[in-house]
Amino acid sequence: MGYSRDLFRRASFGLMTSALALTANPVRADDVPASNITTSQIRPDGSETISAQQDGTSRMTVAVAIGQQGPFRFLIDTGAQRSVLSHNVANRLSLRAINQATVMSVAGSRDVDLVDVDAIQLGRRAWKGKGLPVLEESHLGADGIIGLDGLQGQKVQLDFRRNQITLAASREEVRDTNGYEIVVSARQRHGELILTDADIDGVKVQVVIDTGADISVGNRALQRALGHMTPANTTHLQGVTGQIVPADIGYGKQLSVDRITIRNVELAYTDSKTFSTLGLEKKPAVLLGMPALRLFDRVAIDFATRRVMFDMPDGL
Repeated sequence: MGYSRDLFRRASFGLMTSALALTANPVRADDVPASNITTSQIRPDGSETISAQQDGTSRMTVAVAIGQQGPFRFLIDTGAQRSVLSHNVANRLSLRAINQATVMSVAGSRDVDLVDVDAIQLGRRAWKGKGLPVLEESHLGADGIIGLDGLQGQKVQLDFRRNQITLAASREEVRDTNGYEIVVSARQRHGELILTDADIDGVKVQVVIDTGADISVGNRALQRALGHMTPANTTHLQGVTGQIVPADIGYGKQLSVDRITIRNVELAYTDSKTFSTLGLEKKPAVLLGMPALRLFDRVAIDFATRRVMFDMPDGL
């Protein structure tokens, strides 16, 4: 039985800006004016653990400084190509638009202003924010987004039980697993890691880890392959641009990734340019959102070694 329910789920994954290279300009912490706005714990191995909070849709936010201003709550979004500021933050900092670009989200595209900031600081890590899109806070669900431009070259560990994020420099020659039980190799496209050793109910599927999405989203190719053309339900997804797109709700009985098995996975099927941007529009693919990721104790994404690591909770 299919009926409409207007949940207007927020899904910020797939954020891309046309004509913008994916470049973060990292600078040493001592190249940036010192800020005590963000606090963190430095571990003996040089990694840094930062306290996080959980927003109303189970996503993780952290305190960020912009120059000497803040703290601002930024969403950690491994599905976003670029970091983003809200209009409220841009106005507070008196930032003027330097250009415009087209931003694409799950629900469509829109021309937005771009601004520059001298430094975005997360813990002791800081980088120059060049050409950052400015969007509405009500659509972001936060003061801003830390996207892949601020995470590249890092091993990003999300500890869901302790509500912490740990950042460590990632190096190709160092392949430690830090006690993770499951380590899955991935391929990289546009900075995002795609898991290929996965299937849903026997259908081979490409999986993108998306910490900015509050639901897992499948493409139409996956919907057809699973025979879910008569949806169990319908909903709407709202992108960071404020646009809304309809989606069909279905359920995968079993998602398998390497030795991991997740049962009864809720999926929202929709047409989105996010999949075509990653070259996945014709292959069954899913953007794995926070409801599925929070089933694990920890998830780590190592961009340099192209690996995703999982800590299994009891009973999964």
